[in-house]
Amino acid sequence: MIGQPILNATGFNLSHLLPDIVPCGTEVGKLTFDWEGIPAGASVYVALGDLQCSVYPFLERQKDSNDVAACNISTSAQIAFKMPSNLGFTNGHVSPSSSSSSTINSVPPKNKSIFETLFESKRIDVWPFFKPGEKIVVAASMNGGNVIERFVKMLRFWCRQLGCPAVETSQVYEKLSHAASCHFNVNGSPLAPIQIASEIIVDPRLFGERYDQASSMEASGGSVTNIHPDDIFSLPAVYAAVCSGVVRNLLLIWANVKELYCMGGAMKRNPLLLEQLISEYSSVDVNCISEDKVIEACVGAALYTATVIEGSESC
Repeated sequence: MIGQPILNATGFNLSHLLPDIVPCGTEVGKLTFDWEGIPAGASVYVALGDLQCSVYPFLERQKDSNDVAACNISTSAQIAFKMPSNLGFTNGHVSPSSSSSSTINSVPPKNKSIFETLFESKRIDVWPFFKPGEKIVVAASMNGGNVIERFVKMLRFWCRQLGCPAVETSQVYEKLSHAASCHFNVNGSPLAPIQIASEIIVDPRLFGERYDQASSMEASGGSVTNIHPDDIFSLPAVYAAVCSGVVRNLLLIWANVKELYCMGGAMKRNPLLLEQLISEYSSVDVNCISEDKVIEACVGAALYTATVIEGSESC
């Protein structure tokens, strides 16, 4: 812990409160009693990170590959993938290559990589993964399905103001998805040209972002731009622009991802989100994980622990 020596120097010792940091897979004790079918004496391993366990089954499907990513769009949105081997990262510092001595926290190079720029602006985080020296890059947004939900609420509010019959939220989602799906091109483009004549651009950051240092009162929020007098604001086109904004706010094209696993409740309610992901990641094999096949963090923890046990038994 970086701040612990400073606290100790002031007489505020936390050593009796904080746990020791040990590598993943470390046995920290034995179960002292039978518990939920697990016999006493079973090994207890150190706790694992929730996010890391959630993406472990997907990022480890191809153990020798670093070009797999996992994307979850629910209320918020996250995308994670293993850090490319050509990037160095040590103690919070990033360097374009292992031979370079420059870091983001020192004098930045004239030609910074996209990775450096995003990391410096706190748009991405680098978290430790399971193996020593292995890390994952995480882009987490506070704007995901909640943005589309707010759009749906706005439509329902407008309907009430216009004196239209009440429409349930589920019906709005169904009608939006149907309206959009009826205008797909045969080549898989999100919407036919006549439906996207407006070409509006939606910045979906209604709820701000973690990297935004401004207060909630000062944050600029979302916006709609590229509006022209002759635009045709068809409902499918506006809906598509909102979905596209959510996806583009999260995209990391520079990461050279070749396989993307997508999941989340927002995907189920808004199939157009998946279409937008496929459109943006045109060269990527996009796999949508159905709700009944989504793997929880506890499953990832069990799978990793199984590899630890297998490894110890083979020694």
